[in-house]
Amino acid sequence: MTQRWLVVRPSEDITVRSEPGTPAGSTGADAPGVAQFHGGLVSGPFTLHDGTAVAIRSIRPDDEPAMVHFHESLSDQSVYLRYFHPLKLGVRVAHERLERICHVDPAHEMVLVAERAGPTGGDIVAVGRLTRQQAGRDAEFAIVVSDAAQGQGLGTEMLTRLVAGGRQAGLARITGEILPENRAMQAVCERIGFTCAYLGTEGLVHAELDLG
Repeated sequence: MTQRWLVVRPSEDITVRSEPGTPAGSTGADAPGVAQFHGGLVSGPFTLHDGTAVAIRSIRPDDEPAMVHFHESLSDQSVYLRYFHPLKLGVRVAHERLERICHVDPAHEMVLVAERAGPTGGDIVAVGRLTRQQAGRDAEFAIVVSDAAQGQGLGTEMLTRLVAGGRQAGLARITGEILPENRAMQAVCERIGFTCAYLGTEGLVHAELDLG
């Protein structure tokens, strides 16, 4: 059986630190040419390769229960490739953590979810995040697709929309770090125009897209 993994570095857990000369708490969103993220500008429907319809939209504060179910759906392998180490379900679905994830600061980040209609409401099947770095015009992406929805073009679509949102916010560069065995995500990045290079000192693949 072919394994398809679409997960990358856990940027949702990044703590923003001020650089010398940068006011505490600043994300660089006030730099020239840089605007807040607006996930609504890249939201819309998408159809998976198998015909399943999903809606890609910004995450909302009331998505916490759906995020719990999403994390419950992830295999140990997907969790490892997403966080680079095993992370227990109880940690991933802790209220304090999900509350922070579901309440987005548009000056700092954009978070998109792919939602599939379910018998009791919407089921989240993918999450994509773009986190602004301290420089203001750089951001790091992170994506995880539920095991059941992998190999259906959703990872490519989520990253494409994150890139579009980054362009609209005036970013100059988007980066991500991927485990070397996660060849599916590397292929997604290269398909969109990222360059991927192995960093031997860190044991990771660095993906980078210059937006000009």
